[in-house]
Amino acid sequence: MRSGENSVRPLLALLMLSVLLTGLVAGCGGGDQSGNGGEEKQQAGKDAEQGGGASKVEESDKKIALGTIQTVEEDKRKISVKLAAEVRGKKQLAFKVNKRTDITFGGEKAEIGDITEGQQAKIEYVDRDKGPGRAVNVELFEVQRREPSEEGEKTN
Repeated sequence: MRSGENSVRPLLALLMLSVLLTGLVAGCGGGDQSGNGGEEKQQAGKDAEQGGGASKVEESDKKIALGTIQTVEEDKRKISVKLAAEVRGKKQLAFKVNKRTDITFGGEKAEIGDITEGQQAKIEYVDRDKGPGRAVNVELFEVQRREPSEEGEKTN
């Protein structure tokens, strides 16, 4: 009888191990999502309070605007951009710049106070149904002024 009892133990141990591993994988939720799930819920709650009602699909649906900074309202954390090309019939867009917005100027980290009117900008943003879009990344460029070329000045 001892030999029959010994053959069941490894099978029972294997069954217990597989149940524990299945529970571990299911509890983690696939890995990537487990670390920031609470943050996403908090952000969704804040957006709902503000009337944004953002969903995960909208968060991943980022758009890009290219143009010239028209206005900077540092106290309201808002900027407006005159677009290089018309977008949905608009020539100018407004953006909310929150504390999580990445701002760079010439490849180096910058702040909203470093943004000035007339600068060229590339803005990655999330569009909102109402109000300004939310800027995710603001990349500022120095304005390159062209001097007339010698070929353009010559007359025959």
